[in-house]
Amino acid sequence: MIKQAIIPLAGLGTRLLPLTSVFAKELLPINGKPGIEYILDECIEAGIKEVIFIISHKKLMIKKYFYNDRFYKDIIKRKKDPRIKSEFKKILKYPSVWAFWWPRFLRIADWFVELEGERRHEITTIHCEIEGSLSINGKAGPFTLTAKADRIDEMKTGRLRIIDYKTGAPPNKKEVAAGFSPQLPLEAIIAQEGGFSGITAAQVDHIDYWQLRGGSPAGTVFSAGDSPADLAAEAKDGLEGLVRLFDDVQTPYEARPRPEKAPKYSDYEHLARVKEWSSSIEERD
Repeated sequence: MIKQAIIPLAGLGTRLLPLTSVFAKELLPINGKPGIEYILDECIEAGIKEVIFIISHKKLMIKKYFYNDRFYKDIIKRKKDPRIKSEFKKILKYPSVWAFWWPRFLRIADWFVELEGERRHEITTIHCEIEGSLSINGKAGPFTLTAKADRIDEMKTGRLRIIDYKTGAPPNKKEVAAGFSPQLPLEAIIAQEGGFSGITAAQVDHIDYWQLRGGSPAGTVFSAGDSPADLAAEAKDGLEGLVRLFDDVQTPYEARPRPEKAPKYSDYEHLARVKEWSSSIEERD
């Protein structure tokens, strides 16, 4: 998957004269935010990890905007914990990381701490990056479902909340309910069966996506579904059906079982060279 974006910004912006005679086109505000910020938001949503700007000597204000912006400086001054810098010290030497990710991380940190302050009184224990598994019987033998949950909260009510962190766009409720994004419902199955180490089996009350963008807003909480128990039951039925289906040696493994619902990019399609053979078929037709 593409992880790096190169953005050419060296143009003179003559179509926006006289504004661009004294100001970089990319920093002109659109609905209260510099235009370049919208491009960066799109990059983050697409999973880009590194952004390279190509600028001319006349566009140095773009560099100064990211390196010397007062908002970013004020946030950095408030961050005294050396553990944050120690985690980033290996990558902060790269200008693109400093300019692109570090300011956004600091915004996310402020948002995260504020949200945690509001919710922490509801929680007894927080489990992060916790692994779990569940065995399902099949004709060809047991099938093991495994997962690593970003976070599971044990609530004072005795129930659980499962959280998945996203830097890109999270699936919506319809996609989760239709089974196209089954991660959280499947993790709920494991949790309800006591399959996560150190967590007693309990009902899952919330399955949420926390979208961490670092923009405005820095983060947003999205519910993956209004009834986690129902979603988990449906996901389990669907998984057991797939286990039965693929236990049959005659069942093929298709790269695009539902072409009309296929994502824009898929590792499986890439490995199966779908674009190569599908374009050949289309040409013959």
